[in-house]
Amino acid sequence: MKRSALLVDKPRTIQGLGLLAAAAAVCHPAAQQGAVGRAVAVRIGRGMGIAQRVLGGAVGLWLVAVLPAVVRGGVSDTSLPTFSDGQPAVLAAVITGVVKNNEVESAVMCTNLAVVSVDVGLEVFDHAGVRGNTIAAGNGALLAVAPGRTVTLASGRTAVLHEDAVITLEAPVTGLRNGSARVVATSGQLGCVAFAVDRLHTITDLAVCPTCPPPTLAALPVSAACPTSCDDGDPCTDDGCDPTGGCVHTNRCPVPTATPSTQLCGDADGSGTITVTDGVLTLRAAAELSTSCTVEVCDVDGSGGISVTDGVNVLRAAAGLPATLTCGR
Repeated sequence: MKRSALLVDKPRTIQGLGLLAAAAAVCHPAAQQGAVGRAVAVRIGRGMGIAQRVLGGAVGLWLVAVLPAVVRGGVSDTSLPTFSDGQPAVLAAVITGVVKNNEVESAVMCTNLAVVSVDVGLEVFDHAGVRGNTIAAGNGALLAVAPGRTVTLASGRTAVLHEDAVITLEAPVTGLRNGSARVVATSGQLGCVAFAVDRLHTITDLAVCPTCPPPTLAALPVSAACPTSCDDGDPCTDDGCDPTGGCVHTNRCPVPTATPSTQLCGDADGSGTITVTDGVLTLRAAAELSTSCTVEVCDVDGSGGISVTDGVNVLRAAAGLPATLTCGR
């Protein structure tokens, strides 16, 4: 095994560290006090042997310690949660542009499209990809949402909406200026929309308050998560999801055009049935006389050419007798 340059030069490194330590001891005020200074130098000398024995392993540990760790986070890398009822979550949708700042909140409305009740949760992430709430603790989660029911999960209360669940941000996340979010549930069969909402204003009757400003709502992009089961294994389709999370398979291969049906083997005149006329035409072709017969239709025994045998077979077929009709096989 090849050693690194740092480990190969261990004695030299030890020596350099010893010189630095000695210089530090001399410059230390204690070194100016005679016997105390000599005692410091002796301790440094004795410590050098120990340092030589442990530095090899210590340097290795130091290298490991200072290597930057791979940091994962955000809607893609953060592990999916488990709901407080013990059911694991799947990814249902991803939302970008989530905001909780300056009286603006983000709200997500989801409808359960499954035939059974599902748990639904909303996880928010700050600009650095740090998750701001814990679904397992019930923060931003709703359990047993009935089929067909629509629920609203939000980053805060608003005057215009009815929120079924409101998230309380957890340290170290204190705000969402350029955040993101993901909808998690026990089923991917959800239909979701998302909005950035002015939390202070609501819809009012102009006859009651003609000067009251309406609330501001801005739609946020929602991308339905596509389950791996949508892969149909067909290389000619692009597999994806519709807005409700259902599978969509888009054909990207050329669609073959319809071709005329193949002419019946032995049907020399193309009438659709084999008759005595076809036998005569086949015999004429065998005799190299003028005829409409082609090898593809009249070479009924597949010999590669039209012969008297082909004519006889066509006549037998016209009479309803056993015959060999194997054009092009």
